[in-house]
Amino acid sequence: MNDSRLISTLAVRWRTRRRLLAALFVVPFILLAGTLFFSLAEQWSFADAFYFSVITLTTVGYGDLVPTTELTRSVTAIFVLCGVTTFGLFLRWIVRHALEPASGSGPGARFVLNDHHLARQLSLPSEGGVVVLAVRPGGRAFETGLRSYDVVLSVEDKPIAYPDDLVSALSRQGIGRLDRFTVMRGNELRELVVRPAVWR
Repeated sequence: MNDSRLISTLAVRWRTRRRLLAALFVVPFILLAGTLFFSLAEQWSFADAFYFSVITLTTVGYGDLVPTTELTRSVTAIFVLCGVTTFGLFLRWIVRHALEPASGSGPGARFVLNDHHLARQLSLPSEGGVVVLAVRPGGRAFETGLRSYDVVLSVEDKPIAYPDDLVSALSRQGIGRLDRFTVMRGNELRELVVRPAVWR
């Protein structure tokens, strides 16, 4: 594996771990903030406040502890929304990475380095990008259209694994429009017109 590909793969892995670490920091912080608030506002013990925070954050709501003031009811409503959002994003992250093959360098996709040999093999200009649609662990290509986690694009031999990275890479190079790319599905090559809105 050459140095640039190794660095790019490590950068993708670090971004993934950084997002996981952020999620693992946010959930305990929300739980602690809720525990302190409910302990002070409702005069509950720390254990009761923590129990209520966990039950509320996970939206189980047994009803054995209930907020009694307008302030704590309002904060509870906001707390429930935070819980739904946080756990929804966390579950999305888990599902997204569960679909990722262990050897892939991007979420849910197989990496193909856009080197000159590959470009000649596929009859592409050497500066062209190769887009590879996701290959699921069963080996079948995902064929229902583009999704944000289905595409890996190599720009100047650097893998772009996330849509935001693609947009920033294209804007850094002064490319105003994302237009035509060659898509490889299994052994079949297709030319595809992609609008920038697809990547938002």
